[in-house]
Amino acid sequence: MSGLSRYDFFRMLLPGAAVVVLLDVVARIIALHPVAPFIVAQSLPGFLENPLRGLAAAFGIGLVLYFLDPGYGAPQFYKDIPSTHLKKLLESRGVEAHALSLYFRAMDELMASPFRERSLLYGALYRIGFQVVLYTLLVASLLPTTILLLFRRLPPLTYGRPAPILWLSWGAVLVTVLCPFIRQRIAAEPKFPRKGVSLTASSMAALIIVAWVNLPLSFVPTVPPIWLATTVTFLAVAVWLILRLVGPLSMWLNYVRLGGAKPDTPHPPIEIFAYDSSVAVAGLVGLVVLWPVLAPAQVVATSALLCVGLTLSYFRKYERQLSGIYHNQNEWLDAKLDSVLQLLPSEKKPPEPDSAHQTQRQTWLTCFRRRHNSGRS
Repeated sequence: MSGLSRYDFFRMLLPGAAVVVLLDVVARIIALHPVAPFIVAQSLPGFLENPLRGLAAAFGIGLVLYFLDPGYGAPQFYKDIPSTHLKKLLESRGVEAHALSLYFRAMDELMASPFRERSLLYGALYRIGFQVVLYTLLVASLLPTTILLLFRRLPPLTYGRPAPILWLSWGAVLVTVLCPFIRQRIAAEPKFPRKGVSLTASSMAALIIVAWVNLPLSFVPTVPPIWLATTVTFLAVAVWLILRLVGPLSMWLNYVRLGGAKPDTPHPPIEIFAYDSSVAVAGLVGLVVLWPVLAPAQVVATSALLCVGLTLSYFRKYERQLSGIYHNQNEWLDAKLDSVLQLLPSEKKPPEPDSAHQTQRQTWLTCFRRRHNSGRS
């Protein structure tokens, strides 16, 4: 495991490629605008037409994302992580050593190659999957807000009868949002978000709806409608990003204040989906409010992005794979702990309990033999 592995290559290329594709798609969606063509064909990035340019951009963006490593601070990454499990095992033996360094050395020298490769693969898949979901939802949620900002002035919003394709697009997003909660309702052991999470998510969604509905109705006359809609949307997205990247804020406040191990108790999957759904409301409501000045293709494409992002957010197979490989690694550490301890420097190795027990036993045998011999004499 020296240098960059092929999994590091995938961690750089695939998230960078996802960002490049999303940027290209966003530019094309905006360029479809029928009223204000603020992006002409010559200004499109053209990543799809020019593969070399797209590949270079993917590597450049991916390299930056590789060092930033979004998702590294999320509690689901630290839940049952093997290095923390090894640290607890070392403390139980009274050994002072750097658990993470010892774990990496054990992977190199003791772990079977197929097991090690699978561990590295699932770790890379987690980071790739986490970023793809994050970027897809971020782009889809902010796309109507971006179009709104590109207007020099808000055009008149004259509402008529929407085309059937618009109803189908909005309905698909609503179904994608509601299906996971309906599935929990009919499940044998239903799991719903806690009250605090439900209140936060519903408050974010309600504020976004009010801010966007104010655009055509202007029931908040003291605030410019565009400013209100964009500000509330950006603040809601910022809160969502913080919750997705670091997890429950109360645990991190305790970690900063009290120290100790990093928080490793993530939000349950249904709560993460509740937050993702609340921020997706910004994209959906924006499409509904702006549809008179949007091309149908813009509404359909943005709705498709929302559906893809929400679907990936709900299933999140990469997190289940990571949790499973963590469990297997922890069991391996339990079984191979004595061999792992032999990798420590001699001055840090713990005393062997078997030899100490054997020495005490030999001492008792020696005393017994001496007494027996003295009695015979």
